[in-house]
Amino acid sequence: MTSVLAGAVGAAMLGGAPVRAARVGQVPARSVCRATIGLMAPVSGSLDDLGTQQVDWARLAVATFDRRHHTDIRLEVGDTRLEPAQSVVVARRFLADRAVLAVVGPSSAADVAPVGPLFGRAGMAFMSPSASSDALFTGIYPTFFGTVAKRGDEGVFAARFIAGALRARHVAVVDDGSPYSLDLTRTATRTLDALGVGVDSLSVTQTEVDYTTLVAHLPADVTVAYVPWEVAGEVQILASELSAAHRKVVIVGGDDEEVLLEFHAIGAYVPAFGPLLGETGSAGAVVRRFVATYREPVTTEGPPAYVATTVVLHGIETACAAGEPTRAAVLSAIRATHLATSLVGRPVVFNRYGLQLGATLYMLRIDRGGYAEVPTGQIRP
Repeated sequence: MTSVLAGAVGAAMLGGAPVRAARVGQVPARSVCRATIGLMAPVSGSLDDLGTQQVDWARLAVATFDRRHHTDIRLEVGDTRLEPAQSVVVARRFLADRAVLAVVGPSSAADVAPVGPLFGRAGMAFMSPSASSDALFTGIYPTFFGTVAKRGDEGVFAARFIAGALRARHVAVVDDGSPYSLDLTRTATRTLDALGVGVDSLSVTQTEVDYTTLVAHLPADVTVAYVPWEVAGEVQILASELSAAHRKVVIVGGDDEEVLLEFHAIGAYVPAFGPLLGETGSAGAVVRRFVATYREPVTTEGPPAYVATTVVLHGIETACAAGEPTRAAVLSAIRATHLATSLVGRPVVFNRYGLQLGATLYMLRIDRGGYAEVPTGQIRP
């Protein structure tokens, strides 16, 4: 199989003039590359905002690619509602449609689990722009790819940010008893210990609505509280009670706290799996086109979907160049992906387990106007 997408393709990714990738054959002028990409996202349900962002960024990627590469590739959207059973229904529908050569999604590890074996048996590539569980990147689903960092990196990333950028010497690490929170706090505690930062490990339950006792038990020299809880509104209650007690403690939450309507403590920090792109810089033209087309705010959830869709689009185009595109050819092309850059400013290369090498997390600070991305320097998982 011809090596795919090697060399500089950044301008094409970011909306500039198309750049010819080295060692990729040209689609004959007389032939139009036609195919369908399936998109699995929670268009309805409790996380429909996530679904809307992923669908619209994917649509923008397809429209941009079709226009610049003279292809006829279409997007078929399937609503998973973030329910595993519904994800299976959507996956089977895509598998039955021979025009669907690859899939973007689903959005969560819980939805990947039941569809991974189905896609694996069919040799269908599928690429999630948001599922991040470490287990996904162990080879258990051989046709799976992801465009964000592993969840297991988040606790390390947060701890290094706390010790480095915030220069904390004594930290309260508080879990809410959920598996999500326990995993992150365990990893962060180990890292903080290794970095010589003092840690007070504390726990609450998700049924609590009053954290005055917790606030009262925080040592006087604690300057940062790492609080990766599942419910953002509960972290806001804690922030309010810290303020009422006149405690100047900076909160660093988990990625689940990235919901401004529920958690809006000024000066707090939350990690994110995607960057906060603005209308200036290398991605500015794409961002402006997104805002003008969809009239939506730009969040951190959307750009990884643009990246995932663009990788799949290049894979389909490469399969077309080699002859009649098939699911096997697209899968092979995606495995060989080597993009010099992407919309989020990072190269795209996958390891043998579908993990995007060099994928990282981003730290956001809550300001009065919303989020601001914080430069993290060399603080990496």
